[in-house]
Amino acid sequence: MDLMNRDRVNYDIADHSLYDVINYNEIVVLNVIREQFNKEPNLCKCSICLEDIYALSLNALPARYIQSSGAEKYTSSINFINETDVKAKVIDAIIKVRKLPNHK
Repeated sequence: MDLMNRDRVNYDIADHSLYDVINYNEIVVLNVIREQFNKEPNLCKCSICLEDIYALSLNALPARYIQSSGAEKYTSSINFINETDVKAKVIDAIIKVRKLPNHK
């Protein structure tokens, strides 16, 4: 099975799709990265640096899988990680990648 290609993953089990179960923090990280890329014009925006920032940010945060319709319930739970905390992890990742980029 090719796990590196989401398009090939079958999310269907017993006539139900699990495709709409998402990592809430993944969505927030994407939004924060976009925001930081707009704020920092000198930040390398190559695909390698972007993927490194994304991966480092997500690895620094616990996964919070929810049903896509359950965001409101999650944001009021004790397990909720606010955007300020996510932003701090993204900024840490940007600093690491800027200091030691994986591209030539």
